[in-house]
This record gives sequence, C-alpha cells and structure tokens, in this order.
Amino acid sequence: MKATMEAVTAEPAPPPPPPPPPAPGAEQYVALDFANSALALSGGKFIDLLGTPAAANRWLTERDLAPAA
Repeated sequence: MKATMEAVTAEPAPPPPPPPPPAPGAEQYVALDFANSALALSGGKFIDLLGTPAAANRWLTERDLAPAA
C-alpha cells in the first residue's frame, strides 16, 4: 500500500466587516461608542469590537482612553 500526501489549502478568512458608523453624539460621549461595540451581522452572527484584549486595547487607544502599547 502506497501512501500519498495531498496538499490541502484552507480557504482564506473573509475580511472583517467595515466599522460601523459612529453613534450620533459619540464624538462628545465616548460611552455611546462603547455601548455600540457589539454588532449584529447578517446570518445571525455577531462581532464584538472589544472581544479580545488586543481589540479592546486598540479601541481604547484610538480614543485616547489608554496609553499606546
């Protein structure tokens, strides 16, 4: 019996969705953006813009709420 190896290529991950538009008043009140950081996508999927420590750090530093790493 001869074993063969076939290359398996994974499909690339789809690109992340574009960021949502800012909530009205979010420029004055950052808490509005914070409250709107979890998004419902089509197909019943959700994305949390603060779902990982790196994402939360990025979100906070973009709004000058935490020092840049």
